[in-house]
Order: sequence, then structure tokens, then C-alpha cells
Amino acid sequence: MIMKKKGKVRWLAILLAGCLLLSIVPVTAFASEDTDPTKSENAVGEETQLTEQQNATEETSNSVIENTSEDTNTENKDEQIDKSNEKSSAEVATLALEQPKPDYLPQGVTYFSDGYKHAYHTRVDVTANVSVKDSTGAVVETTQVSKSSGEFNFITEGFPSAEVLQTAVENLQTEIETPYKARGTVTSENESAGPIIDHFESASLYTFTPASGNPVDFSSDLEAAKQYFNEHPDATGTFTVIRDVHEYQIYDYTYDLNVQEPDAVDEAITMVDIGNIWKNLDASQPIAFTAEVNPNSECANQMTLTDEFWMQWTIDGPIIAKSNPKKPVAGATYRYGVKLTAKDGYYFHDGFKGSGIGCTVICDGSTITAFSGTLSDDRKQLILWFDDIKVTATDESSQNSIGDVDIEGVTFNYEPGDVPKATAYKCDPWDEQYDIEYEYWEEMETNVNGESIPVKYWYSDESKNNALAQDKKITTFEDGKTYMYSLSLKARDGNTFAANSKVMVNGTNVNNANITNTGTGLFVVAVRTIKPETVQLQNISIVEINNATISFKVGDKPVFTGKTAENVPYIYQSEFWSTDGGKKYHYSADFWNDNNPDDLFTEFESGKTYTYGIYFKAKEGYCFTTDTKLKINGKYYDYDITDYDPLLQYPNGGYATMWVDTNLTMTPQASGTTPEYKITEGANSSWKQNSDNTLKFVANGDFSKFTGVKLDGTLVAADKYTAVSGSTVITLKKDYLSTLSVGKHTLTIVYNDGECSTEFEIKAASITSSTDSTGNNSGSTSSKVNKPDTSETTSPKTGDTNNMFLWFIILFVSGSVTIGTLMVHRKKQYNR
Repeated sequence: MIMKKKGKVRWLAILLAGCLLLSIVPVTAFASEDTDPTKSENAVGEETQLTEQQNATEETSNSVIENTSEDTNTENKDEQIDKSNEKSSAEVATLALEQPKPDYLPQGVTYFSDGYKHAYHTRVDVTANVSVKDSTGAVVETTQVSKSSGEFNFITEGFPSAEVLQTAVENLQTEIETPYKARGTVTSENESAGPIIDHFESASLYTFTPASGNPVDFSSDLEAAKQYFNEHPDATGTFTVIRDVHEYQIYDYTYDLNVQEPDAVDEAITMVDIGNIWKNLDASQPIAFTAEVNPNSECANQMTLTDEFWMQWTIDGPIIAKSNPKKPVAGATYRYGVKLTAKDGYYFHDGFKGSGIGCTVICDGSTITAFSGTLSDDRKQLILWFDDIKVTATDESSQNSIGDVDIEGVTFNYEPGDVPKATAYKCDPWDEQYDIEYEYWEEMETNVNGESIPVKYWYSDESKNNALAQDKKITTFEDGKTYMYSLSLKARDGNTFAANSKVMVNGTNVNNANITNTGTGLFVVAVRTIKPETVQLQNISIVEINNATISFKVGDKPVFTGKTAENVPYIYQSEFWSTDGGKKYHYSADFWNDNNPDDLFTEFESGKTYTYGIYFKAKEGYCFTTDTKLKINGKYYDYDITDYDPLLQYPNGGYATMWVDTNLTMTPQASGTTPEYKITEGANSSWKQNSDNTLKFVANGDFSKFTGVKLDGTLVAADKYTAVSGSTVITLKKDYLSTLSVGKHTLTIVYNDGECSTEFEIKAASITSSTDSTGNNSGSTSSKVNKPDTSETTSPKTGDTNNMFLWFIILFVSGSVTIGTLMVHRKKQYNR
């Protein structure tokens, strides 16, 4: 979820892989050195002319690549490239070592060709194809802007890292885009990159290492080496030649830069002036939020302050917001942030992004420069975080005191043969005030007195493990044996654990009787006992969530009402909505919202499409698969199976979690623009108790947008009705109708962009008197009973057999009378 960033890192990784393969040619070409002295005297800086050597090397490279392709079934791509380079290097080394000794070397000197050195000189070029559109969407300007890092100024022994190249590209993009940000909203697309090998330079470097004395470095001057050996014919030692190769390459990055100018009536906001920020953070009470836009500045007419935040100064620290005020943590440091919304006719200048180039921010009368900003796509909302506005929360009653502890990630699902591993981590506000000293497993046995005692041990602290006798160590978990888990926590930097500190492990509170608190340490024993066994996981065939709210209007805040049935093999964790290609989201669980405020949306916006997602955990002994079906509010939906986390995959191919985006999407409707859905059949109908009939309703909405049925405002479980297309046909089942109370009810058919409703009535069953066999009332001795009655249901019942015999008698008598009449009539005619 959660939450995949691809972008530039993806193309840089592809780029580096491409360059790695291309570099095989120059490496092998220069490594296969010709020993003819007249062909080895290129000085550093000369461009090497590759002729016959290049052709030979290309053949070698091709054979290497072919061999690599043959191994694709057994090795991954990176391993293939590594093996190709190793093979190429081995061939080069063999060629180097087999070179004949030059005749200018004395008899006592050994000749050694020591391969090559390879340095990379990299230049980054960025080109933007700029297209400027006015407020109507018409293109008013096109141009191409290019920036370069200059000379080949990235010099490395190996390929530059993706991070280095990405930073260089982003710096050049900033240079290109900054002038356009003042004109409107800038977006990029159609990114492409390609490696270009510019040229190579090489030279041979010569060094003589005598049997005694200091080495003699001739650099690239072979003639100096020859003269030296001519003057020292009795020299002994080793003459080494190394090929020095310099590869000059260009990373060429091209993309389309779109600049959307705002409406002519809107004015850009270039200054933010706020004040009256409450900075007294007291851990004994919720934070007060009092900030406001300076009423005496022009900002008061341009914007409103819609939210404030204090975020704990840690990586992904929790956030306390005006919309959800809480108590701060004593001793924790918080930084301040604010959310502003532009009024009609205004938008925030694009320069507020990042460090705010061309914009001014004032807090409590002072100009602030250390801040970072993020803008919504329409630039109507601005979030600012202030690095210089930092406050440490205080509470004298709990100074340096560590509260309740939450430890997560402990591994308990071991199978026989598994090795113990330390996976626990801290997940509470005190994580910087204590350490997990060690995790601890004990193999337990029952003695003659019936007591459970430890006989073997394992510590995550290697020093403790090493101190154990070999026969006292747990090396692997064994089938049929019992193991008990404990852990030790240790306070640091003068902190202490509060006297009433509780401990939670993997979401379950530990019995306080199992916690020993020494003030500076907590020893938590008997957290859990396990018996490792091979588990045959059962696949979860279907996941169902009902009563989920999946229809909203523009300006609505996300609400989450989804529920799962009892006794299902999975556990609900969260629902969420995402938009902007997954860059913005809102979860039902505040944990993700609080820790990622820059990626959070708080209300549904016009014109955007939102994708519904779910997060479930499989219960012990179960797993999700790519065949697991998903039903939301009684309707099946597809989901992205690539969202399954491979790190949480079991050996059988199943998964421990299901954290996926679905194909259920929703575009919020503006008030007054909701589609006019209506009930076209079944409106104001009725159903009598004890009837065998159903009730059918037809609505004019597109069935593909149908999401559920509500009765009196509450979603109805999908098994209580049937839903088919044409347009949308809903039939309430008899068993469900019989559970409803007598009187009027409101039925609502819900779509993802609207709904329609009608009333229907449940009528009491008729009360009739029983009769005797002659058809007469049995008087006072008769008893009154309820009988099924279908006379008043709106939908007529076909195939009704009530009083069938009576109808046949009437039909027979009627027919006889008719025939008799006709015969008399005919007789009268003949007697005339």
C-alpha cells in the first residue's frame, strides 16, 4: 500500500544495463594488446583507432553474449552480465599473460602484461520539448530547450550510480522548468533516455620493479624504458605493462514538458502571511491550534487556513492535526506545518513547490526561508512544512519516562528445520529511548515433577549465543518439541520505563505478570509458546466486504464503512481510495494517513477518478492466491494481482496479505449534477406477510455502475436479493421480505455516481375463519388461523392452482348451456 515509484529510476537502471553491455567491446579491445612496440605508443589523450582489434573483440563480445543468452533459464539477468564480464576478463588476462617477451628487455627481466584499467567519463544532457497551452487548452508556443552538465565531469572507476545520474538530470530539469513555472502548471511525460558512447582514449603505462630497490615508473614513455634497459643490460626484476582505458559516454535524457497557463481571471498568489501559531506543546493535554492568515495583509482576501499539523521529528513520524487533535509525546520534538486553500479567482504560484523560488512566506512577522511546499494539481491547495519551527513537548510528571511499548514483526510461524531469526522491531513513540537488547527462544521440556523447564537456548545477541555450550544451543526448530519466546528491552540515554508500562507483541498485550521492570530494562517472558509443525495452508477462494461506501460527491470527505462476515479466514486491515496514479490516497487506518501527510487527500475533487483498494491479512493456516476472488457489496470485481508482495509469499505460492487496488473506480459528482436515476417499475408496491411472492424493482441506471441496495438507509446483504441487467432489475427474496416489519419501507438502488429510491409496504397477513366440510361456518367452535394470501401482491403470481376444480365446473356448465342453446336454435330452424 502500500504504498510503487517507477519513473526515472526505472530508465536509469535500464540505461546502466545497456551501457554495461556496450562497454564489453572497448574493454576487450584495449585489453588484447599488440606487443609490437610501434603499435603501443599512444599517449594518454589520443583517440584510439579501433580496426582489426575492434573486429576481433566484437566477435569475442558476441560469443560472450550468446553464451549468456543460453543461460537465461538458470540465472537472472544481473548474474548473466556479471558472468559475461568475468569470462571476458578471463580471456583478456590469458591473452595478456601469453604475450611474447619484447626483445629490448634484458635476459634477467620478466615481462608481465597486467591487463587494463578502465575509467568512465560521463556527461549528462537533458532536452525538453516544451509545449505551452493557454487557458482554453490551445497550444500557443512550442520550443526545445537543452541543458548539459558540461564536460565529461563525472569520472568514476565504475559506472556512475543511478542516484548520481538522477540527481544530475533533476538539477538540469530544474534549470529548464523554473522559468515556465511562473507561467502556469508544469507536467512532464514521454520520458526517454539512451546511452551514447562518444569515444575512447587509451595508453600503455610502463613500470619496472627491480629485484631490489624502488620501482621505476616510465608512465607512457616506451622509449624511456628502452633507453633504461639499454643502459642497464644486467637488470633483473619485472617489467609490467598496463593498458589505461578511458571511456567517454553521454547519458541523453529527453522528455515533453507541458505548461498549462491558468485562466486569465485567476491571479497567482506569491506571498503567504500567517501568524498566532500555538507553540506550547504540553504532553498532558491535546495541542491547541490557533494559527490564522494575517487579517491585515492581502493574503486574507486570497486564501483560507484549512488545517495545521505538528509532525514528530523522526522518519515518517506520527502527525497531530487540527482536524484530529491529540496529546503530544513528552520529550518528542515536533515541526510545524499548515494547509492553505486559495479562494475563488486565485491560485498558488508554482514556485511554492520545494523551497519556494520567487515566493515569500511570513510566519509571526518574520520571513521564513527554511520550508518545503507541495501543491495540488490545480494549485488551489498548498501544504507548507517549516524546518525552523520546532518544539519539544514537555511534561514534568513524565520527564524521561517510557510509556507503553509496542513490538511488532516477531516471527512465530516456524516449521521443523527452520533456523531462529531476529525480526522484531519497535513501533511506538518511544522507539528512540530504548533498544531491543535481544530476542530469546528456549526449548522447553517437562521434568518428573511436571514442571516445564528450559533445556536449550537461542539469543539474537551473538555474544550470549557464543557463551552457550554446543549441546545447549538451539540451531534449528525440531518437530514435536515446544519452544517459548521472550525478549529483553533496555532503556538508553538516561530514560526509564514507567512503572505501569505495558508491552504489546504482534498486536497482543502481554500479561503484566510476565513483565519484569527494573526501571532501565524490561524482561518480557513467555510471550508465546509454539510447536513447530509443517502446515498445509488452505487457499482462500473468495474475499467479501459488504456495506462499503463507494459513492461520493465533490467535496465529501472519505468515509469507510466496509465490514466482513464473522468466522472468515481473513482479517480486515484497511480500505483506501487512491488517485493521481496512486500518488494520493486516503486509508481507513489513520496510521498511514498520519505518517504520509504529503501523499494524503482529505476530500474528493471534481474531475478526478478514484480507485478503491483493500488490505486483508490471512488467518493462520490460510493464504491468498492469484485466483482468490473479490466481492464488494455483493458484486465481483477484478484486482491487480501484481500488487501481491513477493516478500510475503509462502513456499506453496500463496500470500500472507492481500493489499491490492481493485477495478472499482468512482468519479465524484458535483451537487446538482447527479444523474437522474429513477424507479421505472415496482414503485410504491406492497407485499403481504406469508405470501410466496417476491418483490421486483427496475431502475433506469446502467447495471455496470450498480453497487448495492439499501433498505431504510442501511445496505442490504447481497444474498437477500438478486440483481441482473436490463437496465437494473432488483428482486427482493421472499425469505428476506418475511423478516421486515409491517409498514412502509424505503428501498434505494445505489450506483457509483448516484442513487434512486421508492417506498413499498409490508402488509399484515389476512386473518380468516376456518369452515366445516359443508362450507358452513363452524360457529363458536372454529379457530382462527393465518393463511397465505396472494391477492394483494403487486406482482401477479403465475401458475396459481387455488380453486382450480371450481373453475373447471363453471367452465363445464357454461359450455353445456351454450351447446344446449345452439342445439335448440338449430332444431327450431329445421322445424320451420
